[in-house]
Amino acid sequence: MLVIGSPGSGKWRQCVKMREKYGFTHLSTGALLQNEANRETKRGKKIKKIMVEGGLVLPGIMLDVLKDAESERDIRLQNRWLSPDLVTG
Repeated sequence: MLVIGSPGSGKWRQCVKMREKYGFTHLSTGALLQNEANRETKRGKKIKKIMVEGGLVLPGIMLDVLKDAESERDIRLQNRWLSPDLVTG
């Protein structure tokens, strides 16, 4: 499920409520990008440059970051029931 809205519109709070009520996993695109930008990888440096310049991260890069987050999540939850995801952005 993708939860979108303007900054400060309550996306995070609504996701917290849905996570508590339904057991969703919450992936924040902002937090994922910030974490990636802080890494010293080629992609991290590229994301950091875009963010510092006030640009928008290209959809392909964002999808790669989300795929990696999903892969890490799947490894952590291996052999367990996987909850649906909430993605805010």
